[in-house]
Amino acid sequence: MDPEHGGSGDQLLHLDVAVDEREPRRGILDLLSKLRPEWKTPHIQMKTFTEGITNQLIGCYVGSLQEPGCVLVRLYGRMTELYVNRDREVEMFQVFQAHGCGPEIYCSFQNGICYEFVRGNVLEDELLRQPSIYRLIAAEMGKIHSIQPKRGQPTEPQLWTKMSHFLTLMKSSITRNPAEQACTKR
Repeated sequence: MDPEHGGSGDQLLHLDVAVDEREPRRGILDLLSKLRPEWKTPHIQMKTFTEGITNQLIGCYVGSLQEPGCVLVRLYGRMTELYVNRDREVEMFQVFQAHGCGPEIYCSFQNGICYEFVRGNVLEDELLRQPSIYRLIAAEMGKIHSIQPKRGQPTEPQLWTKMSHFLTLMKSSITRNPAEQACTKR
């Protein structure tokens, strides 16, 4: 894809589509009709990787998940924008991809993003203990941490700020619900 229509350029394609998290297939097919117009609807397969309270992650493909061109559709969980800056998240996807450290992001839509499926293996504990593996992981982490932020981007660590914000949200959600507040006082 060229930068003007999605992919690795600064201007990301945004599709005005909302995907129903309870019945995502129809909305996902609408997205794929724009991202992969050559895919025929009856041949499109979907595999749910995660279905949690924060995100759903669904792999979409024709033929096999191992073939190139698979699309991951991430549906944002309800109200996660309260503690996740989605614009910053998309920007980080683009920065990592530009440095060869992450998947290509194809588009955003009303309640999620679509990006490249990167094939790989889950690393079990036994593999993680092997020097040849943990050295590769350390090298990749070093590469990620050496990426310089764009001018105007915060350069100070965000961990404590984010954790404080999250804890404030948690505290305010508990105090808003009198039944929960009564339970926490016991």
